[in-house]
Amino acid sequence: MRRPARRAARSSSRSHHQGEPNEDPTGDRRRCDSTSSGRLWRGDPAAGPAPTPVPAETAKEPLVTPEPEPEPTPEEDDRYGEKVLNDRGNLVKAIGQLAGLTNADGVVLADFTITAIEPNFVCTNEYAQPSEHGQFIAVSLDVTTSAELAQEDWPTFTLSEYDFKVFSPDGTRENDSTGAAYSCLADAEQLPMDIGPGEHAVGKIVLDSAHPTGSLAIVFAGAPGGWEWGY
Repeated sequence: MRRPARRAARSSSRSHHQGEPNEDPTGDRRRCDSTSSGRLWRGDPAAGPAPTPVPAETAKEPLVTPEPEPEPTPEEDDRYGEKVLNDRGNLVKAIGQLAGLTNADGVVLADFTITAIEPNFVCTNEYAQPSEHGQFIAVSLDVTTSAELAQEDWPTFTLSEYDFKVFSPDGTRENDSTGAAYSCLADAEQLPMDIGPGEHAVGKIVLDSAHPTGSLAIVFAGAPGGWEWGY
């Protein structure tokens, strides 16, 4: 005689999620009641309809960290005018327009202005030597340094003819623009070589050049660019 097949026993260790149907050996199906009464629904019609199961976990939206708002870009100091770079990487300046020198933190160390550029300049030193390249060019400057200059490793503003470059009208750089310029000016007319913190100075620097027209630039050693004026 065939024996009835036995129902496989359910392991008592199976985990149950709230609202997941379970089976018992009698065939009854049960759900956890989501109400606070703790009542179990056993398929009895008198007990009313089966309650809606509550999900085991409520899905949570991922926490989104708001992006920090960008800091406003500081406005350029309009004392210096519009910032225009030429193909040589120099700031284009007009005669009489203010230029500024800052440190790596943007602190202004010196303001300076070229107030005049005089080609074919007549030397004022009685011991002046003749031009080696054609004619002298006198550059008149007005310099004001800030008190913050005192905090720098080299606390002076230093400018000489060796910081200048001269370009012909077609943009060719002159190889030597110093020549005999060192002897051209009387001492009283020369811009002081080293200007300390909180000082104001005016004076001239002379160049010896073959170009009565063109442009000249101030570019300090090691700097990626400088300032440039046409004349």
